[in-house]
Amino acid sequence: MVRLFLSVFLFVVIAASGSSAQSFVYNLDVASGLPSNHIYGMLVDRNGYLWMATPEGVARYNGYEVRVFDISDGFPINDMWELFEDFKGRIWVLGFAQSLGYIYQDQYREVHIADSTLRLLPESHTIGNHRKGIFLYNKYRSDGHLTLLIEYNDTLYSSPNCIVWPQYHVLGKPDPVGSSGFYPAGEVWYGKSAWRRKGLSHSDAVLLRGNTSKWSWNFNDYLLDYRTAEKQVRICGRDNSSCFEIPLSNAPGNVRLIPGSMIRVNLLADTILYQLKEPFRDIDRELAQSAVPEIPFSSVSWIADGDPWGDCWATAGRGIFFTIGRQSFFEKVSDNMSEYSEVGSDLNGNRYWWNDWQKQLLMLSSDTVRMINRTYRHMPHVKRIVPWTNRHSLLIVSMNGPFLLDHYTRDINSLIKEKNLEGLWERKNISSENLLRLDDFFLKDTNNLYFLSRVYGLVRLDIEKKDISFVAHPSPIVSERGTAYKGIVYDPVLEAVWAYGNSAALMYKPEKEQKKADTFKIWGPFLKGIEKIFIDDVHGNIFVKKSEGLFLVNRMTGIITLLGGSVNTSRSTVLLQGDKLVISGCFGVVFYKITGVGKLSPPVVYTQIRNEYYSNVADMQLIGRSLFLNTNKGLMKCPMPDDDAFRRYTPGDNGNVRLVVKGNTESSVLYGDTILLDSDTRSLQFDIINPAGNGIPRYSYHLLETDGHWYKIGSNELVLPGLLPDHYYTLHVQVSDDAKRFTSILHLYTVPLWWQTVWMKRLMIIAGILALLFLGWITAWITRRVMIQENFKKNLRLEVELKSIYAQINPHFIYNTLNSILLLIRIGNTDSAVYNVSKFSKLLRAYIKSSRNRYITVGEEIENLKNYIELQQVRFGGRFLYNIVIEDKEGGLTEKRIPSLLLQPIVENAINHGLFHKEDTGFLGITFRCAGEGSEIICIIEDDGIGREQSGKINESNTVKAESYGSILIEDLISILNRYEQADIRIEYVDKQHPLTGTIVKLYIK
Repeated sequence: MVRLFLSVFLFVVIAASGSSAQSFVYNLDVASGLPSNHIYGMLVDRNGYLWMATPEGVARYNGYEVRVFDISDGFPINDMWELFEDFKGRIWVLGFAQSLGYIYQDQYREVHIADSTLRLLPESHTIGNHRKGIFLYNKYRSDGHLTLLIEYNDTLYSSPNCIVWPQYHVLGKPDPVGSSGFYPAGEVWYGKSAWRRKGLSHSDAVLLRGNTSKWSWNFNDYLLDYRTAEKQVRICGRDNSSCFEIPLSNAPGNVRLIPGSMIRVNLLADTILYQLKEPFRDIDRELAQSAVPEIPFSSVSWIADGDPWGDCWATAGRGIFFTIGRQSFFEKVSDNMSEYSEVGSDLNGNRYWWNDWQKQLLMLSSDTVRMINRTYRHMPHVKRIVPWTNRHSLLIVSMNGPFLLDHYTRDINSLIKEKNLEGLWERKNISSENLLRLDDFFLKDTNNLYFLSRVYGLVRLDIEKKDISFVAHPSPIVSERGTAYKGIVYDPVLEAVWAYGNSAALMYKPEKEQKKADTFKIWGPFLKGIEKIFIDDVHGNIFVKKSEGLFLVNRMTGIITLLGGSVNTSRSTVLLQGDKLVISGCFGVVFYKITGVGKLSPPVVYTQIRNEYYSNVADMQLIGRSLFLNTNKGLMKCPMPDDDAFRRYTPGDNGNVRLVVKGNTESSVLYGDTILLDSDTRSLQFDIINPAGNGIPRYSYHLLETDGHWYKIGSNELVLPGLLPDHYYTLHVQVSDDAKRFTSILHLYTVPLWWQTVWMKRLMIIAGILALLFLGWITAWITRRVMIQENFKKNLRLEVELKSIYAQINPHFIYNTLNSILLLIRIGNTDSAVYNVSKFSKLLRAYIKSSRNRYITVGEEIENLKNYIELQQVRFGGRFLYNIVIEDKEGGLTEKRIPSLLLQPIVENAINHGLFHKEDTGFLGITFRCAGEGSEIICIIEDDGIGREQSGKINESNTVKAESYGSILIEDLISILNRYEQADIRIEYVDKQHPLTGTIVKLYIK
């Protein structure tokens, strides 16, 4: 047979201090909110919450607060001793009660028992997942046997065919297959005198028989059995018959099995913890030492090592100990430094701290802390010390002005007296008492001193020239913005002095003797809430400390960057020295190295958890390679990182932080997850799980698709009523406590109702389009019917009116033509009469045809006009000539269609009223042409007769009526065609000017 390759990592934890020792970080007990210090068991659920079963209820912990579930939430009893999370995320609580229930979405729900005669008394460690719910072994039966209960839809059903006999103890958590069979293949039983395992050979079974086992454990694919007499653990593989032993002969005292993780087994002796892990191939029995001296091993009841909590040691009487790995960077130098504050340094590298209560200076160097054996009773409050010369440092006292500190004698003398500046105030007519109430000062060189006076603002003192000048008075700022200047900083790039306040800043350039406020575009709203400004001497980077944190301002681009990453720098202390930027707070210490303009190295973070070393930092100084922190727990010292540490990227410490979102469901979300929201509620509840939580979590958010501004949430609930259904949104969530800042990006999707879905919207749009099309078709059909009837009536009216006009035109033309033929007969010109009768007959047939068709071609109209004019020439005895011209450059003019009988009355008027009364031979010209692109036809009828005015005078009686009659016919015909045929016909009459005679008629047909 193929031997089983098993390996077990053996870690031995010896309760003794050493170089690799780890201590607990903090202890969670009744003082921290636990209902009881006695912990039966623990559970880390899928979201990351830590659950604890206690005699006083079930507690849930997120790193900030404890939520207790007890009888007030519906528990039958408070004493719950086992917890189990099923695949649905329900937390089942087991106790000695006649009812069973679970916690889901912060509510306790009791399940129903189908068999009302069944008494519920579940066996310990006998609950597990079933494909429909959970299964539970019930120990109580009238015959003493165990029964199997299966939960489905919050109801427990008894499985009568699944019985476990009392002489066998079921190990582990078998997965039943239903009422037809209880044990799957390879299940392990434990009897009083032997192990039984399906698949074990007979020889192996003999080896197992008759042992003196203290306890056994069915662990995943292995069976573990501890033998008290031999002090060894025997391990058998589930899928192979091979077994081997791990000796524990050196274990002091008895060995106990401590429940905990599903990935390891904890064996606890008096002072040693054995942890058996499950690898797959080679055997590796590595020995490691780690001491936790504060934890009483005898009272340990459970060890949970699930992510994100690390090792959590539950005890029977002292609560829970969290052993999150610490970084031992901090070393206490002095116990009590709370009365001292850092005030500055000298050119020799010594740092000074001032005790305002004892009026003493403390000098701190890289290798020693030395008290200056002097008491300065006349110093009310030393605010700052800056280097001046090798022998002296300049010292500022808040109420008495600047002083000089002698490094040799340790004397402190007034700068005013030393430099004989007393008369300077009198010459300027100012009060020295008000002037020397100083807040801050800056020494540009040994002769130029800039300081802030509470009364006079920014003041420049030239010691060599014994001159004083006022740069800016604070009064306008006080009245306008409600603040005054409180700090000075030198800008090496602009070679200027900056004075700043809570909401104002001013820049002063000594060389040009000019001042300029709001130099950069960032100054404005960003000024509000400024605590301090730092500018490094090498690259000129601007660092602004505000209540929100520390910001880096790029003077080239105006980009503002919040420093610290996952560290909350809002309540921090900042130190800028050379190219090193240090930020300290309750989170620990963050180091940056300045590498260029707007450029910083990756941060190096020294982390502390839950105020392990201190809770706040008052001052800090960097001396050599050591950083000194004046904290509420004394003076701490930590090493400065080397240059290689700054080159390595240090990621944000968010691995142990989880964001839990409660919307439609409750789940732990990762960066970039999508959350579904109901269309009705559109609200979210946040919770943060952070084992190193410090203070109270605060939430902020902004939606990328809206204005993008950050908004603070008063509680942990976010309501977003303006979200549109069936849309995706990007939500930025920021959670911060006193030490850390956690940021996550989530995607929100509002689940639409059935009528809000895309397909339903498309279906409704299609239905609407079809309805509109149908309505349009109905409207078009009805309109068409109406138009047909209207057109029929219109055409009928048109036919009647045109026929009426044609009936007037045709007799008039026939009458005039017959008069001409009759005249030829009278004069005896029979041949001409016969010729003209023949031509008249052709013309008459053409006119009759034209009267039937409302439109004829231009060519046909020209032919008719020729016949008519030639007949008129016969009538008038050849007294006029005519010519018809066709101007057709593009071709096709003769094929265009025009209204019939439209030109004949105009030609008739030109002959009868224009050429008839002319004494000599007249001329009639007719021109056809196309205008523009050929869409409009222009017909010009021109004669050189007597004109309309002379014709009117000659024919005052009959002629006027005849002329009016012909003109009226033409106007009526044009009006009818424009109204009914949608034509565009215009007519123009032009009288020729003297010496010319005659009339021009222009007819536009479109």
